[in-house]
Order: sequence, then structure tokens, then C-alpha cells
Amino acid sequence: WPDSAILIENGFSVADGRYKTLHRMLDARRFDLYPRAYWQIIGEWNWMKDQAPGIVVSPDVALYYPQPIYFFFSPHHPELRDAIQTGLERAYSNGMLFDLLKSHPDTAPSFGGIKLNNVRVIRGMNNKLPDRSRHAMSEYGLFD
Repeated sequence: WPDSAILIENGFSVADGRYKTLHRMLDARRFDLYPRAYWQIIGEWNWMKDQAPGIVVSPDVALYYPQPIYFFFSPHHPELRDAIQTGLERAYSNGMLFDLLKSHPDTAPSFGGIKLNNVRVIRGMNNKLPDRSRHAMSEYGLFD
């Protein structure tokens, strides 16, 4: 999980575990914080809360550090990479990407359930972020 190194860089202690068990580890108080991306937190919490009833989503404080989402492609199919890049750039520029995130069943709950103007954001750093990724996030980021 690349976020582990970022959290350590920002002064956090990190407990390792598998994705499907981290919510139960949090419920068992093996650690205090399980950071999730804004767009995924409520959707994930909806399935986690039955197995870990002691966990809650903080509605008023968030941790932010720059971390892009990468897509990986076979070098044997650059036309696929190019088509997806073009489609994502168009969807971003005309607002369809944001509309999809706000309406998709997996991501919509966060957009409706957490009001960003009420959240105090604690900003962290990601010094290992490549310049190319930093540039892409400044051009195509959703929140920054």
C-alpha cells in the first residue's frame, strides 16, 4: 500500500494488514485511523460497519496528502492507453468525470454524505511524488 510510506513520512505509526481486514483491526483498536479517499469512504464504510460496528467516519476532520490514482497498461497496447487518456481528459474537461463520481453507486454516498465545507483538513506531504504526477494532479485534481 503506497500510502503507508506517505503516512510514515508524515509522522504516523503504521500497522500493516490486508485490505479486507483493516476495518476489523480498527474496530479492535489495533490502530486509531484508517484513511480512505473522500470518494470511497462512505461506500466502504457501508459494508465495513456490520463487521466493525465501533468504527465511524469523521464528518468534520480529514487528512489530505497528494496521492494520484494510476492506470497501468501493457506496453503492447499503446492505443488502449491513448484512448483511455483521451476519454478521461474529455470527461474531466466537460464535467462528466465529476458527475460520474457523484452518481456512481460506489462513490455517490461520499459526495452526498460528507459536506466538504464543514471539514477541517489536516494537510500532509508526499515528497516522493514524481514531478509528472504532481503536474497531472495540479491540472486534473478534483479537490486541490
